[in-house]
Amino acid sequence: MDRILNKIMNTKLARLLLGALALLALSVLNPQMSTLHAQGSLTPPGAPTATMKTLAQIEPRTPISSLPFTISLPGSYYVTTNLTGVANQTGITIAANNVTLDLGGFVLQGVANSVDGIDVQGSANIVVRNGTLSGWSYQGLNNSVNTPGLVVEQVLSSGNGISGFNFQTTSGFVVRDCICQNNNYDGIYANNNNISCGGTIAGCTLIANRNGGLQCFGCLVKNCQVISNGVTGIDATGSQLSGCLVDTCGTNSAGGGIFAGNCDIRDCVIQYGAGYGIYCRDVCQISECRVSMNAGIGIDTADGSTVRNCQVAGSGNYGIEAYGSTVSGCSIRYCYYSGIYVNSPGCLIIGNHCFEDNNSSSSSYNAGIFVDDDDNRVEDNQVYDSGYAGIVVNSSYYSGNVVVKNTVTGNGANNYVGTTNNDFGPIGTAATATSPWANISH
Repeated sequence: MDRILNKIMNTKLARLLLGALALLALSVLNPQMSTLHAQGSLTPPGAPTATMKTLAQIEPRTPISSLPFTISLPGSYYVTTNLTGVANQTGITIAANNVTLDLGGFVLQGVANSVDGIDVQGSANIVVRNGTLSGWSYQGLNNSVNTPGLVVEQVLSSGNGISGFNFQTTSGFVVRDCICQNNNYDGIYANNNNISCGGTIAGCTLIANRNGGLQCFGCLVKNCQVISNGVTGIDATGSQLSGCLVDTCGTNSAGGGIFAGNCDIRDCVIQYGAGYGIYCRDVCQISECRVSMNAGIGIDTADGSTVRNCQVAGSGNYGIEAYGSTVSGCSIRYCYYSGIYVNSPGCLIIGNHCFEDNNSSSSSYNAGIFVDDDDNRVEDNQVYDSGYAGIVVNSSYYSGNVVVKNTVTGNGANNYVGTTNNDFGPIGTAATATSPWANISH
């Protein structure tokens, strides 16, 4: 048995050895059949090259390390440290298109008799961001040529000789999230000879500027804080204002919160002004605003204006003075003179609430609503506990006024005054009134 097994094993081993020898012979005769491949030439293909990035690749922007500096080519530029200006020179002049200037959080500091911190002279697509412009003799930033695509963001402009930002262009611009404070004129001035600038000013803070926080012509202004400016918080023409806070502006009775012409003003808070809250020098649309604790008239309208759904409180003069205007849905209270003073023909005073307007006075001008001209309509108002009377028409001089569907309480015999020569609905109680035009009196 052992002899048979040895014979089988020897025969099998012999076959394996013969097979291996055959394969080796074939691989020698035909290298393509070999399982061992060459690894290529060991000679280098050329001279060694650098593998690290260049400085231009790491920081492709152009540095600015001294003033004055003129940007004359498109590209991206950055300030490397705090820089001080030179007398009779502008700090940085942008004289090219398609430029981004990053101030890097640093200060461009003006000196005596310097000019502007930054002068934008390029004609398109310029961005200035992230730094401070302080102490320049003229403007912090000046743009007096049309520059579509100009954006200024996150810049503080402070203590400059004229304005923080000056835009005398008609091509539009965007200023967002900036601060302009303690400048000798306006925080932001945006007016090109009373032609619309087309600018957008958003999320900015304008504080303690000597003349005004913002002067603009044809701008969209939203969500700005305008605080403690010298004469006027916002002086606007042909503009839209929304979501702004105007606080403690004006140094005398000539100044105040918002001085506006042909504007749409909505959802703003105007308070603690030295003079008026809102003064309209031309037709304005005013809605959803809160106007309180101003030393002068709360809202002073112009012919053709509308005032809707506003709250007026604590005015040192009239709450709302209506001049050829519509006043509706407003709440007026605690004003020194009348809640609503109608000072021209053609006003519509409808659906308002006048409450405790100077209840200690005996003057006829201290009424909830005082009508001091011809041909107005006073309808569906509620007047409570006003000083001299609820609703007064100056019938000694004026006629043709229509007074209907009002409710006046808390003024005793003086709930309604001046019915002669004017068209009053019947005056009585709700329980006894039969006319749909009746005025309710309690």
